[in-house]
Amino acid sequence: MKKNLVILFYPKTEKENVSKNIPLALLKLGSELKGAGFDVAVIDERFEENYKDYLKDILNKAIFFGVSAMTGYQIYGGLKASSFVKKINRNLTVVWGGWHPSI
Repeated sequence: MKKNLVILFYPKTEKENVSKNIPLALLKLGSELKGAGFDVAVIDERFEENYKDYLKDILNKAIFFGVSAMTGYQIYGGLKASSFVKKINRNLTVVWGGWHPSI
């Protein structure tokens, strides 16, 4: 089985989970990746609070785990998810992006 899956993760923006806007940047990136022949899974923690169960099922197919985050509460969720991913597959590439990690 060829690994071809890119996982894009969007952490909660606030502890109370008030804001639920669509993560357009991740959807755009996912669209470009699909066009290039990759399989893509976008996980938005604001809607998928039990995302770890889903990750357990798909990490064996993944070649990349991307986290989009801004300074603030998203760092906590991104670190938590990245740590979980590395416990399951320590060789999987984890990359952080978004406005703040890119500055």
